[in-house]
Amino acid sequence: FYICGDLNSLGITHAELGNYRMAETCYKEALAIAEGLKDPQGLVTSYINIGSIYQAVSDYAKALDAYFKALKIAQAAPNPNAEAVCYNNIGVTYTDLGNLGNALSYHEKALRLHEKLIEKQATADSKLNMAAIYVDWEEIPKTERYEKAKQYLEEALAAYRELRNMRLEAMCLMDIAA
Repeated sequence: FYICGDLNSLGITHAELGNYRMAETCYKEALAIAEGLKDPQGLVTSYINIGSIYQAVSDYAKALDAYFKALKIAQAAPNPNAEAVCYNNIGVTYTDLGNLGNALSYHEKALRLHEKLIEKQATADSKLNMAAIYVDWEEIPKTERYEKAKQYLEEALAAYRELRNMRLEAMCLMDIAA
């Protein structure tokens, strides 16, 4: 089990350095090991990491494929924490694609799970993501989308203040002021 985690960690290091090919290699090796061990957590982690590489290089179809594979395994395990991460990543990918309706739907699923699991930071992060979608969603009347965005930003702001996360608190304040 440790080598799978080590390979995923090594892949993260390569990804942070921008060496996506090497990161992908590490993640795929970890995936192969997790498959051999029938380790659902290793599979979910590897698929999420593989999706993040594809997302970083704007290969959104492959990113979504990896995230949906991770989601299916997380749901079967069940692993609600991993499921929420998958929903969030799928939402972010749909945002990158400009499919704001799907993005919002997946962020709402992530939000519900984070709230159920009492994860204050992740709940606030989901609300921040949803606020950004409403700001950009031009198909919705301007006043309606700004009111929804403001609501989510204020809720996220309160949580970040409670968590003493000054960086994200400042981000919320700047977004509210904009």
